[in-house]
Amino acid sequence: MTFVRKILLIVLLVPVCIYGQGGSLAFKRNQPVEIYRTYYPVEFSPQIFESFMLVRNANDGDPLAQHELGLRYLTGNGFEPDTIKAFTWVKRAAEQKYPLAAYNLGIFYMNGLGTEWNPYLAFESFLYAASREIPEAQFAAGVIYTEDLVVSRDLQKAKYWFEKAEKSGSLNASKALLAVEKDIAAGNSDKRRDEIEPSNPISKNVTLQYINFTDTTVTLPPDSLLLADFYEELFRTALSYSTLTVRDSVLSDSAISNILSAEETFDGYSFPEGLLLVGRIYQLRSKPGSPSLKSLYYYIRALKEGSPYAGVFLWRMITDNKFFSHLYAEINKGSAEAEYILSSLRLLRLEFGLTEKDAVGLLERSAAKQFIPSMIEAGNIYFNGTSVERNREKAFSYWKSAGVLGAYQAELREFVASVALGESYPGNYSSLMNKLNTGYARGSLLAETVIGYFNEKGILAEENNSEAYRYYRNAASRGSNLAYALLKSLYAKAE
Repeated sequence: MTFVRKILLIVLLVPVCIYGQGGSLAFKRNQPVEIYRTYYPVEFSPQIFESFMLVRNANDGDPLAQHELGLRYLTGNGFEPDTIKAFTWVKRAAEQKYPLAAYNLGIFYMNGLGTEWNPYLAFESFLYAASREIPEAQFAAGVIYTEDLVVSRDLQKAKYWFEKAEKSGSLNASKALLAVEKDIAAGNSDKRRDEIEPSNPISKNVTLQYINFTDTTVTLPPDSLLLADFYEELFRTALSYSTLTVRDSVLSDSAISNILSAEETFDGYSFPEGLLLVGRIYQLRSKPGSPSLKSLYYYIRALKEGSPYAGVFLWRMITDNKFFSHLYAEINKGSAEAEYILSSLRLLRLEFGLTEKDAVGLLERSAAKQFIPSMIEAGNIYFNGTSVERNREKAFSYWKSAGVLGAYQAELREFVASVALGESYPGNYSSLMNKLNTGYARGSLLAETVIGYFNEKGILAEENNSEAYRYYRNAASRGSNLAYALLKSLYAKAE
């Protein structure tokens, strides 16, 4: 589900990459494969030229020299690093129709490096380079046609460019092509992204994922995939987990022990990849015929935080008839966690043994027992008017009460709600930023999204759309609908 997340520090860029992820935002899977390089290697050895010869040839109009000089300014190789000069020289080479420079110019525009962030000019550059058989540009063009951001979603055009890139030997293009072909087969080739009904999970580097809860043939993702996603995000930003320093590829006893040692923190900061993995561990530990409610709890939490795979595991578990008898038995014992699980299943429309009204009552009963996830969720449904009459005062009351109990997400929810209402945030921005940084370092998807908003709006710092893009894009690739909506708004603003 991930194609790449590593920030390619060699050039200090975050490639436009597409749903695969990380600093690169090529959106996940098979790290450390690069979606496409941050810059393309030159076609001659720079050691042959002294710096003054390179500058002279660049000034004489040689596009190869201009391109090389731009990269030298970018990396500080023989010249003082200067992104503006780097952009200027690469742009001059691109203006002379040098394909490699055109591709790199797209990278500059997409990352706001030495120039204003402009994904539309980036796309133009990628398309030209793609037409001149640059495989990285072909892959980038294909991905952009899947996103419904720069241009309208067109999976047939995406397929065309992925096929071209695949013929050039791109492994990533091969995987993306399979995903797009599945989406086309599902009848989504000409639909806008927000018009698409849930479909089978496909690679994040192509589109945000959806789960089809009516399809019982969906294959469960292997544990190795869950671990890869988990460690990718862990090593990208969630650096505060001192016991999780070894990248495990199997759920060994030592790996399970280390992961469970951070269970409470994953839950408190709503780290979706961690929540999913903990749910899987509890499921594996459960005895045959005795489904684990703890596993269900974590799958629901992960699903609500945007984890695309959580829905598959959740659906498989609730098809076991023994599960519900066990769940109702726990509710009869007064379990707040069981009440949260059943109410969530009904509100997610995965269980119809009780009415929506009863589900809301069950959720509020759990919240009254100070079960924090229920308090946060009760605030959410009253704010949005989901299954209840909208009551924003009641929503804020739930969040504030959860905050008093130490709920990390409470203040973040209040901030997001204030923004949605067009109201001034009554809290302290510096204090909130400290909280955001803490949550970001612990894998909070909501914190990552709000940090992007701070960058976009210039809160506590100058406006920085390229940084906002980076945060939004990675959060969207992890499953955040809020981040995707903000990303679309950012693109619209740049148009």
